Amino acid sequence: NTEIELPKDRKERNRWYRYFFLNEPLVHAALTLHATFPLSTFNVVHEDPEIENFFNELIEDTRLFDFLLELGLEYYVCGEAFPFGFFDDPEDPKIWTDFILLHPNFVEVEGDPWVRGRRKKHIWLTPTDGLKRIVQNGPTDEKTGVLYAQIPEDVKKGVQDGKIELGDIQVSHIKRPGMYFNTRGTSIIDCV
Repeated sequence: NTEIELPKDRKERNRWYRYFFLNEPLVHAALTLHATFPLSTFNVVHEDPEIENFFNELIEDTRLFDFLLELGLEYYVCGEAFPFGFFDDPEDPKIWTDFILLHPNFVEVEGDPWVRGRRKKHIWLTPTDGLKRIVQNGPTDEKTGVLYAQIPEDVKKGVQDGKIELGDIQVSHIKRPGMYFNTRGTSIIDCV
């Protein structure tokens, strides 16, 4: 039975996907092409110069084009991507100041087509060992105190609770199609 050697869970499959992406030249070239070919640099054009300038500065300040390239690659390698946006002010958010990708091995997704449509999901993040260490060390640690100060308070509380619930205004689940009823995405590498 050849199935005994196949990965059994998402974390192991993701390790395999990343291995094949990094070590198989054709897989690497094909996925890089898929992720980068459809995109080109862009800017916003608007009749109001203030609005145009605002959004073009936002694109530049957040390095949005580079981020979209990274997001596209993650989408093709793992079959999904979880972009997370940081706001300028957690109490009174107006604009995003930065974007990161969440590692899919640490993300849990709950959703079902019956629950207010197929795109309505709850997303949780299990803290990484590095994030746990920064929060446990606290604000006075000489190595990680500066990092601690940059972590939002709700994330610090979530680390202490062992799970961080993420609001849908800050995180998205971009799922590569493959199986409608699967909550998670399907890597293009699966068919290889």
